Amino acid sequence: MTSITKDFGISKSGFNIMYFKYENYGQEALRMQTRDKGYTKQFKHLYTDWVLGYNKSNKTTYSGKGGVTIMARKTTLEERIEIIGYLIDNDIDYNKTSTHFKVSYQQVYIWYKKYTKLGIEGLKDNRGIKNRITSYQRLNY
Repeated sequence: MTSITKDFGISKSGFNIMYFKYENYGQEALRMQTRDKGYTKQFKHLYTDWVLGYNKSNKTTYSGKGGVTIMARKTTLEERIEIIGYLIDNDIDYNKTSTHFKVSYQQVYIWYKKYTKLGIEGLKDNRGIKNRITSYQRLNY
């Protein structure tokens, strides 16, 4: 095997792959493909139709209507609770909720995932609280 890999300039793992193909599938498995086999137009059309149909029947996905870019803004815990309540009351329609409250689609999605996992505790903004040491504590440490 070592002499063959050196003679043909291939790695041992490459050789092992080719040997496996030859042993299991014969000489035909070693033929090089001359061009990349892409998807047919028919398959692409069917796939596109399926995705569009799926998104129309699944309200938890993006509607595809296009959206307004919304700048990030600070929200209070009470606002986040209200937003999640509105989301649930509106059949988990992220697009409608984000537009109504002028917050990003992604943020509503993240808040809802945290809410379903942790409840209201998941909606609290705990950034920067862990391991925060005040300057007073540092001086007296």
